[in-house]
Amino acid sequence: MFLEGQPGLSLYSLANGMVKICTHTEDGREQIVGLSHPGKRLVGLQSISDGRYAYSATAAVALDACKINHNALLTYVQSRGDVAMKLIESLNAQLAYSRKLMKVMGHRSAAAKIASLIMLMVPASEHDKAEYSLPLSRREIAGLLSVSEETVCRVMADMQRSGIIKAPRGVIAVLSWRGLRSLVNESSRDDPNLHVVVDTLN
Repeated sequence: MFLEGQPGLSLYSLANGMVKICTHTEDGREQIVGLSHPGKRLVGLQSISDGRYAYSATAAVALDACKINHNALLTYVQSRGDVAMKLIESLNAQLAYSRKLMKVMGHRSAAAKIASLIMLMVPASEHDKAEYSLPLSRREIAGLLSVSEETVCRVMADMQRSGIIKAPRGVIAVLSWRGLRSLVNESSRDDPNLHVVVDTLN
């Protein structure tokens, strides 16, 4: 959608889908630092005041978005207080979502981090769906959560053996939300090097 450092001329309103928020390390590696909020989603809002995009935004899955010119938006906001309030609401929602992501990363065990991230990526309103697009690869999940890719693969394989999820390439099906919540609530006390051992919870 846009690259870090480019002039920030527009922001994007997402109708559906998810966007990866990325920065780049000194050696050129991409580092995911956030995800767009799955409810109220405006991407690039900070560039209205900064002039340039402070991060790169990449579509994580197929999405529909409306490109909004900064100048046109600011002119419109001056005469429409309701639009200004919607911008504030969207910004607050994104900040709240970022705080939730920071909480995910604060878990001590890899199992709790991964289970929390799955719950964060799937809005509660979509929990009855059979399966969801998985917007991040296992390598990207590892980078975001500061664990190894091998750990992500092992933990997700353990979740599948426990009957909590099914995760073929590119999609994920949550078979037991109760089991997933159990990992979030209980696994944070476990040693991060231990395998997940959870009874099947349906």
